[in-house]
Amino acid sequence: MKRLTLLLLGSLISLVVYPKTLGQVADRYSISAAYLAWVMSAPLTLVVVRYRAYRNTTTVLLWVLRWWAVVEYLTVTFVTQSINFTSVLALAGVMAPTFMYEAGNFVAHQRIEAPLVKVICWLITISVIPVFVAALFILCTGGLDNLLRSASTLRQLYHYGWLNDVALLVVIGFFSLLSLPRRHGHLWMAGLYLMVLVTTFSRTGAIALLMGGLISAILARASFKRTIFFTVLACVILLFLFMGRNILPSSDLVRTMVLRYGRWVAGLDYLVEHPWFGLGLRSFTETVGYYLNPLTGQYTEMGSIHNDYLDLLVRGGLSYFGLFLSVVVSYLLRCIRKASQSSYVRLSVTVVIVILLGSFAHNPLKNGTLSSLFWLFMGIGSGCQMRDDKNLEQQVMSGRFLQYAPSERSGNPTFKRKGNY
Repeated sequence: MKRLTLLLLGSLISLVVYPKTLGQVADRYSISAAYLAWVMSAPLTLVVVRYRAYRNTTTVLLWVLRWWAVVEYLTVTFVTQSINFTSVLALAGVMAPTFMYEAGNFVAHQRIEAPLVKVICWLITISVIPVFVAALFILCTGGLDNLLRSASTLRQLYHYGWLNDVALLVVIGFFSLLSLPRRHGHLWMAGLYLMVLVTTFSRTGAIALLMGGLISAILARASFKRTIFFTVLACVILLFLFMGRNILPSSDLVRTMVLRYGRWVAGLDYLVEHPWFGLGLRSFTETVGYYLNPLTGQYTEMGSIHNDYLDLLVRGGLSYFGLFLSVVVSYLLRCIRKASQSSYVRLSVTVVIVILLGSFAHNPLKNGTLSSLFWLFMGIGSGCQMRDDKNLEQQVMSGRFLQYAPSERSGNPTFKRKGNY
């Protein structure tokens, strides 16, 4: 088990600290470090299939989703009579991150979720410190305006690519840190995450922090003061980001939404033509390469659809999208009821919801690091929930709780204690 744990640790290091391209195949196709991480964590699947806690509705639906992805890809390939390495990589990019779910179940079964979450926090911290120092230098030497104009430079320094991805990553790190039992010694990390979030100027990340904080507080049945704290904190950051972008009729926000609207219309047009199987999980941008730009009236390169739900609909059709939603809903229904009793189940639900919220305006599920963390935390939450339920069942069966029995003196029904707590 130690070797498997080391494999998981190695995969997390490659995912969080260095998620860059390792090389190219045939001088054209890039292979990222995420593929190495998924290969390293693959042996965990062979181990967790034997766990009783692994056998649940969410797991069954996930395996149906995986097999359906293969069937859908082969069906579309047979109909179109076309196959290339890009389409194979696109299929692997969809399926491979889902096997981090088994890694999460392994973590829950070994009861190492606390040290793993701490490791994730440290890895996120190590990866963002250099860029935060660069952003701080730009701010001190050139002021806020210079920092705003340096977004493209920071994007190159943040090796995750899009600043929205970095923002979601530090939001995940923020909530992971708050779930630790001895978090007071690491509060400087929380401050660092919030400052990095500000330097990304990501409204998606700020909204994810706001909604994630409210959801986490509600799931924990926290006091009203904690809920107000998260609300005020996220609103202040959100207000700063909106002021930094100078919201006016010709602002960057309006332009961004108009351009994304054009992309979404192009994706929906293709979905209407291929509603059930979509692209067969092939590359979206290679098939729908251009969209009508509403600002210029000319066709512009697609780049990205900036919406994971539309991306899954266009690539997998209604069939694959419906199965994906069934997996997510099954997981949430099972784990939300346990969230108030377990901080790590609550953390997993919060992380999953944060990424799902970010998927409305971005593509975190197409990012190797964020998609892997999405399925990893889903596996941790599912495994912890099943593990706690099994432990409770065993305690009840062994008679460690109050047992209903008649009183020896009066004969009236009372409760007496049997066994140890």
